[in-house]
Amino acid sequence: MAYTLHFDEMHKVLLVRFSGVLTPKDFETLREDTRKFAARHGNCDGIIDFTGLTRSDVDVPYIRSLGRRPRIMGGARRILVAPQAEMFGLSRVYGLHQDSVKSDEPMVVRTLEEALALLELAAPHFVPLEV
Repeated sequence: MAYTLHFDEMHKVLLVRFSGVLTPKDFETLREDTRKFAARHGNCDGIIDFTGLTRSDVDVPYIRSLGRRPRIMGGARRILVAPQAEMFGLSRVYGLHQDSVKSDEPMVVRTLEEALALLELAAPHFVPLEV
């Protein structure tokens, strides 16, 4: 698995940290893990952090199709952290396609600090989570 899950229960924020090589299978597995998480913990805000990626094997057509799928945790705020130019662009493409299916477009930022500021989290306490 190319990601880990962390949860701040007090603030109800799920943090997904990707590392290594990103593949479409990672997103499919994450969607399943997110469904399980939501069934156990309910809807919550989320941060997906791509900072630890070394490479992406995900192409634009796949991102478009992913963006056209309904959200698992509708109504919650989502922030994508994408410091790499390629991931920033793919994140924006994803967001545009989410908007086209009437889902809230996620916010895209370059650093985790920016994401925490947008959620107004001064001192989060993220704990590793098994789903």
